[in-house]
Amino acid sequence: LTIDDEHIDRLKVCNKQGGVQTTIYEACREELLHFFGEKDFAELEDYREHYLNKIMIGEVNGTKN
Repeated sequence: LTIDDEHIDRLKVCNKQGGVQTTIYEACREELLHFFGEKDFAELEDYREHYLNKIMIGEVNGTKN
């Protein structure tokens, strides 16, 4: 999957809205669920949570808080 920045800039709907503190992942959650299906999307959610938890404790990019 990739993100098309030019496409995002052109869209007024079905897009991450400016000034809102959401991630592109959160903004496209329904589309990702449809694309992956429930089983694979659940795996993606688990991976996301695991990765974000590692960031919070500083295990990503060789740093440790």
